[in-house]
Amino acid sequence: MYYYCSICDFAIDLICVKKEVKKEIGDSKIHEHLLSLVPEMVSFTCHLCQVLDDRFPFVCNLCDLSFHQYCAESISEINYSCHPQHPLKRYTRVPSRTCGKCCLCGNKLHNVFYHCSVCNFSVDINCVKNPPPFSLLHPKAHEHPIILMPQRSFLCNACGMDDDPNPYVCPQCNFMIHRNCVDKPQVIKISHHDHRIYYNHYLDSDDWECGVCQKEMKWTCGAYSCLKCQDFAVHLRCATKFGIWDGIELEGISETNIELKSYEVVEEGLIKHSGHQNHVLKLKEESDGDDEGIVCEACVYPVFCGPFYSCTGCDNYILHQKCAHLPKKKIDSFYKMEITLFPCDKMETILGLCEVCQHFFQGFRYTTKDDITLDMRCGSISEPFFHESHPHHPLYIDFTGNKTFKKEIGDSKIHEHPLSLVPEMVSFTCHLCQVLDDRFPFVCNLCDLSFHQDCAESISEINYSCHPQHPLKRFTRVPNRTGENCCLCGNKLHNVFYHCSVCNFSVDINCVKNPPPFSLLQPKAHEHPIILMPQRSFVCNACGMDDDPNPYVCPQCNFMIHRNCVDKPQVIKINHHDHRIYYNHYLDSDDWECGVCQKEIKWTCGAYSCPKCQDFAVHLRCATKFGIWDGIELEGISETNIELKSYEVVEEGLIKHSSHQNHVLKLNEESDADVEGIVCEACVYPVFCGPFYSCTECDNYILHQKCAHLPKKKIDSFYKMDITLFPCDKMETILGLCEVCQHFFQGFRYITKDDITLDMRCGSISEPFFHESHPHHPLYIDFTGNKTCKACGDEATFILSCQECGYFLDIKCPFLPNKVKHKYDKNHFLFLCYGKNPSDQYLCEICEEELNSEKWFYRCDECCITFHIKCTLGDLISLKQIVDAEPIKLEVIRNIHMT
Repeated sequence: MYYYCSICDFAIDLICVKKEVKKEIGDSKIHEHLLSLVPEMVSFTCHLCQVLDDRFPFVCNLCDLSFHQYCAESISEINYSCHPQHPLKRYTRVPSRTCGKCCLCGNKLHNVFYHCSVCNFSVDINCVKNPPPFSLLHPKAHEHPIILMPQRSFLCNACGMDDDPNPYVCPQCNFMIHRNCVDKPQVIKISHHDHRIYYNHYLDSDDWECGVCQKEMKWTCGAYSCLKCQDFAVHLRCATKFGIWDGIELEGISETNIELKSYEVVEEGLIKHSGHQNHVLKLKEESDGDDEGIVCEACVYPVFCGPFYSCTGCDNYILHQKCAHLPKKKIDSFYKMEITLFPCDKMETILGLCEVCQHFFQGFRYTTKDDITLDMRCGSISEPFFHESHPHHPLYIDFTGNKTFKKEIGDSKIHEHPLSLVPEMVSFTCHLCQVLDDRFPFVCNLCDLSFHQDCAESISEINYSCHPQHPLKRFTRVPNRTGENCCLCGNKLHNVFYHCSVCNFSVDINCVKNPPPFSLLQPKAHEHPIILMPQRSFVCNACGMDDDPNPYVCPQCNFMIHRNCVDKPQVIKINHHDHRIYYNHYLDSDDWECGVCQKEIKWTCGAYSCPKCQDFAVHLRCATKFGIWDGIELEGISETNIELKSYEVVEEGLIKHSSHQNHVLKLNEESDADVEGIVCEACVYPVFCGPFYSCTECDNYILHQKCAHLPKKKIDSFYKMDITLFPCDKMETILGLCEVCQHFFQGFRYITKDDITLDMRCGSISEPFFHESHPHHPLYIDFTGNKTCKACGDEATFILSCQECGYFLDIKCPFLPNKVKHKYDKNHFLFLCYGKNPSDQYLCEICEEELNSEKWFYRCDECCITFHIKCTLGDLISLKQIVDAEPIKLEVIRNIHMT
């Protein structure tokens, strides 16, 4: 609701009306002179943000400059309580790589806002002026104090990945990090680069591509980069992969290059090699084809073509060029140790066994100080390794390790006898989980039973440090509505795991045996202590939604809640249900559908439910929407039912109605079709068929059955006020104007204590509203207006809408009579049609103009003729024949055939 000036086309809402208007700004940080409010809406361009606008500007009369109020009151840089790690700078344009929304309230950023480019954190002016409290000591929604986490769905500040559901967090800094990233090394050497790389908390603002996976890097998150190569950087995860990094942290170790050449250049095309020091070797591009049987002294492979080196003083001493250029000393790629090249002229007849490929060889070899020997091929391997058989991508060494096996379980909690490992793969069915498998089982030789190792070592119930609120029970099957992955490590759940059905929390055997520590006091990756948050991407425990970026959290309970959900009401009444509904922290484990939006409800999250209707529940967000809930919290208020009947039953088929108390009304199932012109005293619509009530003593006092059953008192669906039914025999000749549909009427009406009048049709509307023109979904009152009615094509203020389909009806159309008569077709009834195929063409029988077949119209099925609704009914369908509107008395001349 709002106030509106029709002369000036000026609107102001109820909140802004109450605000005090500032008329001067004397202490602006952006301008040296006094700024004064212009008390009218004018077109101006703000001098600070350069936005053209139509508002109430503040102007400097000396300089002839105009400003928005929030621009005039802004400062260039602030320290902000919800983002203490960096100051925020004032911006007037949304920078690239920014979502364009305030990181706290989620509203779109407008002309002036504040932003941290390092953290990509933005807040609008309103959140700067009114920052949310960092903690709430006594929240209504939770039993512990909760703290604000101004963070979107969790993204590790160290590696930039969002795949691990369980960060450690530093509340002071809004810093979140994976457990596996906490102790990552600061300085390392990887196989994909020639130099050391160093860890940085964030990169320069630029476009970066990972040197390992070639994918884009988030510059705002941590990564490794090379000090010597300004354009080289690597994801933390990629750099520390097994096989990429040798596992050695180099922080504090001086960098030396031990790689030495095995030759020296005498002149172009001539070298002296350490493997043949007495003579000079000459480079040749082609081999003499007649010299068969000549082999390279280094690799012992035949030399069929160049380039190669041959000795100028000896016959048949030849080295391939690439073999001659092997380094004298280097770090090998397998053992990560220093190796030295020994040529064959010092150990010519010795047969070697390569420790890597396990082949015997002769020729050059690399040897460590510990006498580990590699042939020159394995010793020369460096990463990345390129081969013409796979030209598109480099190759890398892949290590496989050996695992030690437990041979006996003597203290199993599931079986009383010792269990022994069967040292071969056999087909067996585990006695605990009943899974048929091909593995190495543990068996009881006394009972002839087989078990998986994980099953044999499990117990039925545990108390777990990372989920203290409930015990975890052993499961051997993944229950419905449960993810198939461990909530801590993210690995897939196998035969045996532990699960809390209340919180939908699952952990695998490995995480049960090795729980992560709850806190780290001195983490290498951050300057403050950090705490574990065992939570997936943030879903509010109160409403089940994940759209708000800023939860309050209770670390003890892994409880996370939106700021807007903290003080949601406990007991309310909504227009989509007849009874009060109550907030529950979680529902029973079942399939639930929201009674408002008809979408699934996460039973593990909070929702409203009805204690009287066991199958009715509503999302918290849906229940508290504007137009669904009246804004009144009913906790502590006794429930009374004000809805009263307007009649009492005398006996079956006989009633006494409050509108006609002296006589009894009798129920009739069929009307006398010959008696035309008889109308219902309540709705003033003709009575063509039953069921209806007629007075046993008076002629022509008739009520449709549904009109007779209207309640005497109820809560109306528009103003949410008590309304009382007044029948026509008390105000028979008074012409009424309905406040909802804005139509004049006679007959029954509902009236509030403040004399707001509704005709009986608008007053009888309750939600959900069902209409046969749209049978698949219910309709609800829509207060937004400016929607086009599907029936008549008009726009209206009050609309009945389907939230699923975008189907709209204005308030008057659902109550059009389904069956009427007209003088143009005296012998037949006309029936209401809810639109036909738009390709069909129809003409109105009365006005002879084209009829829009997509809109509603009347049709005679016998004669196949059609009529506009307005042509059929006219404008006075809700009026009786006599209208006494003092000082004028009117008579409505109606055709006995409806118009």
